[in-house]
Amino acid sequence: MSCHDVWPFVAFAGLWLAILNLIGWGGGWQRLATHYRRTTQVARGWRHVITAYLGWFGYGNSLRVAATADGLFLAAHLPWRPGHPPLFFPWDDVTVRSVPGAVWDYFEFRFAKEPRKAVYFTAYLGRKLLADAGRLGRPGLFDVE
Repeated sequence: MSCHDVWPFVAFAGLWLAILNLIGWGGGWQRLATHYRRTTQVARGWRHVITAYLGWFGYGNSLRVAATADGLFLAAHLPWRPGHPPLFFPWDDVTVRSVPGAVWDYFEFRFAKEPRKAVYFTAYLGRKLLADAGRLGRPGLFDVE
């Protein structure tokens, strides 16, 4: 294999990394990571995310999320990880509210250290996450049913 055969792969890899870093920056993921980059591991309880929104970008089928008594874990699947380091949000920093949508409702998760950024999950997934963490139905903590 000559160097002329390799350059398309190198160019594709460079373009892939640049695009993912641009999405991570444009959507606000990297800004959240300045405060909430995950340093701990979650062994089980991961849920595959079908639909989520952060900033300008929709993350369809590219995320995993887990909720524990300690907080909310969010990670991109491996091919989408550049520009998207794993995140952990302690519950003390999280506010959740229900947001009506055109087709279905969402739960908006906002974070104390970066209040201008929010992650939106479908209401179905949002309820499951709050139930996983034992936080669903606790009055005064979240503005959801």
